[in-house]
Amino acid sequence: MRLNMAEPAPAPDTRTAILNAAEAVFAEVGFARASIRRIVRQAGVNLAAIHYHFGSKAGLIEAVIQRRVAPVNERRLQLLDSLERAHPRGRLPLEPVLEAFLRPVHEAGADTEQVDQLRRLYGRLISEADASWGDLLARQFGPVLHRFTAALARAVPEVPEPVLARRLFFSLGAAVHCLLKPPALAHPILPLTGIDTETALEDLIRYAAAGIRADPAPTQPRKRRQGARA
Repeated sequence: MRLNMAEPAPAPDTRTAILNAAEAVFAEVGFARASIRRIVRQAGVNLAAIHYHFGSKAGLIEAVIQRRVAPVNERRLQLLDSLERAHPRGRLPLEPVLEAFLRPVHEAGADTEQVDQLRRLYGRLISEADASWGDLLARQFGPVLHRFTAALARAVPEVPEPVLARRLFFSLGAAVHCLLKPPALAHPILPLTGIDTETALEDLIRYAAAGIRADPAPTQPRKRRQGARA
């Protein structure tokens, strides 16, 4: 009698093993504190493999980020392309533009088997990225942000593009906080329990749309009222 035994999962190739180990270490201790030696040990490879596949720690960091960001950005552009084909001229509807930008973040949090690690990785990226990350962030996010800022300009032409870009960034921050971190919806003080992520996404789109449609901020700072405290 032939036994019907499940085949063991194939071991990841060297590059994938390094990426898996690096992502886990970066998520746990951050990009700055992560050591290549720990990643090598966790991946079960030698140090030369890091240099062969990625060149440096900076190259490894970008590869880890790209592996997670690229599918999200590809999905965003697919949704935006479809929307623009449906509306070749004139204004674009604002809420569908925002959904094309925000839904892939929601899908990334829902589909991955290592969602907790993904949340920590995004948190590390947001908290640790500074001016020295400019080139990396421009490569990974710049083209998509430019496309969506242009789409928002078609949807809300009365708002200047620099303001739209800033508000799009605000919307992304809210999406990462709420959609990649559902425990934030079970706030210990605010009455947010019982909200599923799909409802949160729909509410976030309405919230972001209202902010993007708002009148632009004044170009001059408001004067402080007399008697106001410093």
